[in-house]
Amino acid sequence: MNGVRNGFTLVELAIVLIVIGILTGGGMKLMGVLAKKAKVLETKEKMQTMQETVLGFAMREHRLPTQDEWDKLFLDKDDSWGKKIRYIVDGSLTKAKNLCHQNNSHVRLSLEAQTQENLAFILVSSGPNRNLQTAIENMEVETAFFGEKLDLNDEDFTREESFDDTLVAYSMNQLQFLQQCDDQKLKIINDDLPKAITNRAYETEIFVQGGATFSDSTYRWCMNKKSLKKLSKANIVTFPQLSGCDTAVGGWKQAHSLRLKSFKVSAKSLGTVLIDLGVSDRFDSIKQKKMILNVEQDR
Repeated sequence: MNGVRNGFTLVELAIVLIVIGILTGGGMKLMGVLAKKAKVLETKEKMQTMQETVLGFAMREHRLPTQDEWDKLFLDKDDSWGKKIRYIVDGSLTKAKNLCHQNNSHVRLSLEAQTQENLAFILVSSGPNRNLQTAIENMEVETAFFGEKLDLNDEDFTREESFDDTLVAYSMNQLQFLQQCDDQKLKIINDDLPKAITNRAYETEIFVQGGATFSDSTYRWCMNKKSLKKLSKANIVTFPQLSGCDTAVGGWKQAHSLRLKSFKVSAKSLGTVLIDLGVSDRFDSIKQKKMILNVEQDR
């Protein structure tokens, strides 16, 4: 007569406990991974909201917030791990009266041999390991590949571990597109120059629009030295008398427009003369343009 089993053997109980342990351990590990991913996503969303807030400020004020204004814009500036999110900005963009007149920013982001230049601002979170590994020196930002064991920042502590910083970068082109700056950008209007005929008088004028003029509505002008030499050879002078574009911007000549003039064009420079020209506004935004001047023989 077979006996009736009323429970588990010790071996069976041990197997059940092992299985439960494995499932519980795996579940806890999975929950840890999911919680980490949730915090990463939460931080990215927070940084996105911060970016939108900065852009909203720019739309209202036509400039970017200073560091002090950035601090006041957000009650909570910490990421999901309690570390402050950094804001890197070119100070000139916080003083601008019109961002459309600011063509240049010194904020740069470097990753190995790849460099993003002319960035409006960058936001940086130290990530899950709470270790800021991104190098920040003034407006120069250097980062590593995600997962690379490297620490480029020694502000808090140096610990070479998998790189997990989160960065959000916004370019000047994006910012100016948002500001609808196309019609306000500094630009040289002329596309072509009228041809010059030897032994005859010549005069033409080059105009600029956009940008931020000086108080007397002028701009600063320069010309490539080779272009100036060729014009001189053709007996054509510039008004105002220009210096080379390798001169400091402050040394460029101010004028409403640029005139090229000759009482009698010389035959010494027949053919094509490349006019390599530069213009700057009072915020030192620079626009360069190359134009062709054809010098033809008098018949």
